[in-house]
Amino acid sequence: RSVQEVFKILDQVSPDEPGITSETFFDLTSAYGQSAMAPKFKRDDVAYIFTHLDHDGTGSLDEEKFQSVANALQYKFWIARQNNYLEDRNPQWYSKGCLRRLKHMVWEGTETGEPSRLDNYMNYVLLLNAVVVVAESAQDLEHITKYDSVFTAIEFAFSWAYVVEFVILILAMSWAEYTSSRARLFDFCTTWLLFGVSLAYYLPFADVQGELMRYANMLRLLRLIRVIKSLKRLPKVAFMFK
Repeated sequence: RSVQEVFKILDQVSPDEPGITSETFFDLTSAYGQSAMAPKFKRDDVAYIFTHLDHDGTGSLDEEKFQSVANALQYKFWIARQNNYLEDRNPQWYSKGCLRRLKHMVWEGTETGEPSRLDNYMNYVLLLNAVVVVAESAQDLEHITKYDSVFTAIEFAFSWAYVVEFVILILAMSWAEYTSSRARLFDFCTTWLLFGVSLAYYLPFADVQGELMRYANMLRLLRLIRVIKSLKRLPKVAFMFK
């Protein structure tokens, strides 16, 4: 109700134009940003928000649009370029072929809040990784060592899978878009640390290998946190939670 009252007041600022004009909207965000608890907005960001909401090109916001933006103004957010440098310089490369399919894999369904196909694929990879970690832990408890080389090879394969995921994401989005997600930053750190540790296993330094592999086990436990969080995103698992 308070949002409706604010809209009625702002609508009277320009009686000759229905709705809230861009200038009125700029003044509103500027005044709102002076509050100590409110997020600060740049004028370019405000212009982008207004243009995005004014999708019909009327030059003003009606009550329904204003209610949408009133909820959004309560949060801190930033605007990041979606396309990467490669696509901006060579858009024809993304119009067809492998790069087009990779970008479609990353972005398909995300507009509606659904996980992308790449997310679904990696969720299953993470679940398989969890099974391997459990199996490897059971082997350690039983002091069985004859399968160590097999588990090492499997771990190295999983490390490559996470690296491939990173490459696909970087090919499908800008670095600013990639780093806008804390989950992706977590993945970035664990991916390259795990990959580095996996490579270090093949170095001719036995003492270093053992020390690094112990840290690798800790990192795999951190990676399992993502597995647990991703369980509810899988349709069959989500059905069991309902």
